[in-house]
Amino acid sequence: MELSENEDALQLEMLQMLLKRLLILCTRIFKNHKNFSALDQPHSDLIREYNFLVEKHFKTKKSVAEYADLLNKSPKTVANLFSKPGAKSPLSYIHDRTMLEARRLLGYTDKSIKEIGYVLGFEDIQAFSRFFKKTKEFLPQNSRNL
Repeated sequence: MELSENEDALQLEMLQMLLKRLLILCTRIFKNHKNFSALDQPHSDLIREYNFLVEKHFKTKKSVAEYADLLNKSPKTVANLFSKPGAKSPLSYIHDRTMLEARRLLGYTDKSIKEIGYVLGFEDIQAFSRFFKKTKEFLPQNSRNL
């Protein structure tokens, strides 16, 4: 039995609403757990904007300095923002997002490792393999089975 387009749209809308609720609940739990109330509003806004920029540019921008330029801040200022809540370093956010996309592409596409490295902004396959090995301690070709 096929679903009509209206039923598909309704299901999609319902799933989106549930996902939004889940994200809101997870954010609240995380904030309570990490004690983000100690942060003032400008600092939390800058962290949020930094994370948004990483999400938007992680394929082309690989350094904290590049994101600091986009925020009109110095790299040291950006690093200090992340040290206040005791969170990961700004560079680890870039690496984590790149790794997440690499694993997604390796697991769910038929693209070659060289193509995936190129999509993620690496100059050559060796640079991509070094990044992968440094962050996860195994090579991309081995991760296709994960």
